[in-house]
Amino acid sequence: MNQGLSKKRVKKTNPKALGISIMQEENKRFQVICSSKNDAIITSDETKLITFWNKGAESIFGYTAEEAVGKPMTLIIPNQYQQRHNDGIERMNQRKKPRAIGKVLELSAVRKNGEEFPIELTLGSWDSDGKRYYSGIIRDISAKKKAEKIMLEDKRKIEEQNKRFQVICSSKNDAIITSDESKLITFWNKGAENIFGYTAEEAVGKPMTLIIPMQYQQRHNDGIERMNQRKKPRVIGKVLELSAVRKNGEEFPIELTLGSWDSDGKRYYSGIIRDISAKKKAEKLIIEEKKKSDELLLNILPKLVADELKNTGIATAKNHKNVTILFSDFEGFTTLASSISAAELVKELNEIFGQFDDILESLSIEKIKTIGDAYFAACGLPEKNTEHAERCIEAAKQMFRYLEVRNKKTEIKWKMRVGIHSGPVMAGVVSKKKYAYDLFGDTVNIASRMESNGEVGKINISESTYQLIKKKYKFTPRGHVKTKGKGELKMYFVD
Repeated sequence: MNQGLSKKRVKKTNPKALGISIMQEENKRFQVICSSKNDAIITSDETKLITFWNKGAESIFGYTAEEAVGKPMTLIIPNQYQQRHNDGIERMNQRKKPRAIGKVLELSAVRKNGEEFPIELTLGSWDSDGKRYYSGIIRDISAKKKAEKIMLEDKRKIEEQNKRFQVICSSKNDAIITSDESKLITFWNKGAENIFGYTAEEAVGKPMTLIIPMQYQQRHNDGIERMNQRKKPRVIGKVLELSAVRKNGEEFPIELTLGSWDSDGKRYYSGIIRDISAKKKAEKLIIEEKKKSDELLLNILPKLVADELKNTGIATAKNHKNVTILFSDFEGFTTLASSISAAELVKELNEIFGQFDDILESLSIEKIKTIGDAYFAACGLPEKNTEHAERCIEAAKQMFRYLEVRNKKTEIKWKMRVGIHSGPVMAGVVSKKKYAYDLFGDTVNIASRMESNGEVGKINISESTYQLIKKKYKFTPRGHVKTKGKGELKMYFVD
């Protein structure tokens, strides 16, 4: 009875039906795979002719199944690879060990429009009815390759930037320092060690005020707070000249370029710092030398003329209509010069003419030059001065007073004559070397005659000068005096 029950419960399986069911399931999976539009599935026989061409192959290569099936596989293989393909199929037709079956290969293929493009290929093979067949699953990897190329290029750029950064950071001449939004130092290169004297171990983690002079620390903190709040920065990207402090307490000038960036929601700051102590020292020397040069030029030329020469490279000759010329000379100079040493003579003249220079400067009178013991000056040029005659008279009086006091104290007694004349002159710079500002015209000649026809201790003036100052001084008329080369000229002594 148990055997009967057992027989009743056993369900018999039909092997043929099971095989058909499995085949139907496999066909479904094959159809699903073959319907893919992303992957080309192609089969060929041992004659190298295409026997199957799915929708994915149509999409990738551009040929329809009708155009491709029955054609040789070389239809989609670039010329340079066709012989290798044929050799490989022949080798596998002869049942030799395959080299590519089961591997994922990166190759090239050709579309209908002739475009060559990169592919990934997986090969398979099987035998049926004594014949060998081959299958290929092909994926267009153009986008992948393009992405890889971009990634490689990005990687190359990053590596290149890293190299540049490493080279820059290894500089011993420039300090490269970074800090975070809490104002703490996060990076300190060799240049920073060299410039400031702190090692990286001493500096990293310390506040930036470590190297900032006391008087600038509050401004620094305020600036960082402003930028932490994402307000518009005032100094980012600019080259600033500031001061910094070394480990030994020395304050020194720097050039600073600031930058900032954000990472993980935090703000970071970078500074490239250059010690410009040598530059500033050189600039100071240049300024001092320029000052000396300017002072030297002003000793030779009037300021207006010197400025014109510096700015334009030339000094234009100018006519001045109302000018007063002063000449002075010492009586008995030739005899005196032969009785004392040259060094003593030069020392005496230098002391006297130095005092004359101070007198003229106080009255805005322009010294033109000295010729031996003669002193030549003018007032009313290059800047106009309506009191030119009066100022020259006053200068002469002060020059006489100075000599009077000096002669009481020294062994050598200097006896001076002064001649003054007013009128028009031409003024200009002559020569290319050893510039000389000089005056030209008859007014200069007449002023010289006033001096040579004067008397010791007196100021001899012409008629034209007399007319300008006759209401301001007392005079002793001399009448007409015969002069060399100019005939008779009317003259006056200023009392």
